[in-house]
Amino acid sequence: MREIKTVSIAKLPELPELKRIAAYCRVSTQQEIQHHSLEAQKEYYSRLITSKKDCIFVGIYADQASGRNNLKLKGFQSMLADCRAGKIDMIMVKSISRMGRNTLQFLQVCNELNELKIDVYFEVEKLHINNPWTVRIMTIYVSLYQNESESKSEAVRWGNIVRFRDGSSGLASRPCYGYRKTDNGDIVPYEPEAIIVRQLFEWRQQGESPRDRKTSA
Repeated sequence: MREIKTVSIAKLPELPELKRIAAYCRVSTQQEIQHHSLEAQKEYYSRLITSKKDCIFVGIYADQASGRNNLKLKGFQSMLADCRAGKIDMIMVKSISRMGRNTLQFLQVCNELNELKIDVYFEVEKLHINNPWTVRIMTIYVSLYQNESESKSEAVRWGNIVRFRDGSSGLASRPCYGYRKTDNGDIVPYEPEAIIVRQLFEWRQQGESPRDRKTSA
């Protein structure tokens, strides 16, 4: 009968788990120069993360919109959904202002990501959210960004009011439907269209709505 020998096999060493990293990019407007900035951010983070041997590049999440309300940012919300689904370990962002300019929303997102054990690194400020002390510093940054955004918005609104009052606004001097501009620059009713405008106002005064008028037609 053949003798059976038991051969012990050494336990294989545990391989370190690769960190799954994503990047979030945002620009405030649709202007061409900012579009180029967004593309530059995407290319930069794609190269940076893929060059790291101990990382898995999850992808780029991006938005072209104001950061005053993160709930309206589709790319941002998609990133949060993937975080909740356990697909991301770390997020890289150019600066705190790119993450949003609403202090309350920023803190809520930081708290949620901390609970999910997901870190966020802001390159400009060189800060991580997994440190309670740095979160306090970030709150100050976001508050300043929010105040700056609100001040700019108020300045634009007030500037529009002033230009409408003194007649220097291009919008104030632009004729709309039912009006024409004379050679002297005055805006006067244009009768072929003014008839329609008057009829619309009469219908509205009688309590009718566009839906009622469409149904009756």
